[in-house]
Amino acid sequence: QYFNPHQKNYAEQFFQLSCIKSNTTLAIACTTAVYLRSNLCLWGVNGTDFERDMEVVRRVTRVEGERYRSVRQLRRTSTNNDDDDDDSEEEAAMMIRKKMGISNLKAENDYILWNRATSVHPHMMLGYPLSNDDVVLKRYSSESLASLDELRARVERRTLLESQQQQQQQQQQQQQQNNYGGAVDERRSILELPDDLPYSVMEMRDKFVKKNEVYKSSKNLSKLESSSQSSSFAPIKVGFVACGFNSKAVLYLSHDMFRFFDPDIVEIHIFSTGQPDPPRFIEDTMRGVDWRQRVMDTVDYFHDLREYKGDHIGLARYIHDLEIQILIEWDGYARQGDRAGGLMALRPAPIQILHQEFLMTSGAQYIDYIVTDKNVSPLELEGLYT
Repeated sequence: QYFNPHQKNYAEQFFQLSCIKSNTTLAIACTTAVYLRSNLCLWGVNGTDFERDMEVVRRVTRVEGERYRSVRQLRRTSTNNDDDDDDSEEEAAMMIRKKMGISNLKAENDYILWNRATSVHPHMMLGYPLSNDDVVLKRYSSESLASLDELRARVERRTLLESQQQQQQQQQQQQQQNNYGGAVDERRSILELPDDLPYSVMEMRDKFVKKNEVYKSSKNLSKLESSSQSSSFAPIKVGFVACGFNSKAVLYLSHDMFRFFDPDIVEIHIFSTGQPDPPRFIEDTMRGVDWRQRVMDTVDYFHDLREYKGDHIGLARYIHDLEIQILIEWDGYARQGDRAGGLMALRPAPIQILHQEFLMTSGAQYIDYIVTDKNVSPLELEGLYT
């Protein structure tokens, strides 16, 4: 009520009151108050509440980690020589690995689960200065969102479908019915994940290795016949997925890199789920520069996938069907509601990479690599990256 119109004094008072009344146990209210002060109220009067607010962030996140985080074993350590037991345990581990979208690059013996996300959003936690003893809390905020990202995407998808269905019914009936008897419970239910998802990393790798062997054989035969010096392996299909292929800071920094890729080595696919910039905005504000078009002019394939916004399952199938081998994600945890939430957890590609936007660990065991440097990600903190 007060926050959106930027009535800062009233908003801060009500947030502060909710924190006091709950004895600082109302986690979301407390951490939202911190967020409000950090962005609008300068940490209280001239920053005088900074240390107190940071203590709230630390305490709340640590308690949430103790309550909602668990680490489970992918398989037991065998204590006997029974080969059948070893095989069944390995099979069970592979099933869990597939279900969680975990590749063999990650989590040899365990996997991480959260029952709910932390109150502090990863992008908020990113900028908070924490001591070495508390820096693991930054990983906790990312871990919790990564663990629940796909599940939340299905809940949001169900809500969207329910809303569309309700609109259709209203148009057909021309009168809204007021009977919500079972509708509320149904809306809270979660769409079932198809049996073939997440995709199997090992199956995709085996498939690509076999296809490349066939390609190499055919190219070697062609060389003998024509003395051609072309590459002996098929171009690697690399995909970039984001909702911000328009006038965004990430694109300002990176739009030009696509023209430097060697087409004999990589085949570049852009998967854009966001809107293009309006023509008037391009002409007046951007002085005629269409950043989206600049990318389109320098990549092999630009896929405008606005119809898949809110449909991470459909988007995963689209990308997987194109046999993308490396998928690079550009949104991180920004642009909630626009980003392709839950997509990477479905493992549409065998190798998945986080690049730009979110300069911290993804917290996900289905992200294999992060593009970073030693300043953003000091080597001594490597253990904090999933």
